[in-house]
Amino acid sequence: MRRGITNPLAQAPEETKPVPLFAVFAHEWFEGVRGELRPSTVLDYEWQITAHPLPFFGAMPLSAISVQDVDRYRQAKVREAEKRRQAVDKGTPLRDKDGRILRPLNAT
Repeated sequence: MRRGITNPLAQAPEETKPVPLFAVFAHEWFEGVRGELRPSTVLDYEWQITAHPLPFFGAMPLSAISVQDVDRYRQAKVREAEKRRQAVDKGTPLRDKDGRILRPLNAT
């Protein structure tokens, strides 16, 4: 080192862990907190995760999700809420694949 020559044997190896997909991260996070939650909260979180962020971010590597991606997600949800609200106002509410009415989304 005094001569300005690095010793590759003295350098710590770089750890390269694969970056998980959002879906994997979300699943691991949820499993980690599941035991701390009431059963009704577990059901609510499962629904919220699978219905909202998972379809949008699920296949993306966690490190690839940018602020712009989050903004696009939020904007898409605002548009979805407006579309649902307009359909309800017209008297022709949108329905899911099981025929249930899709209520407008709220800010939460």
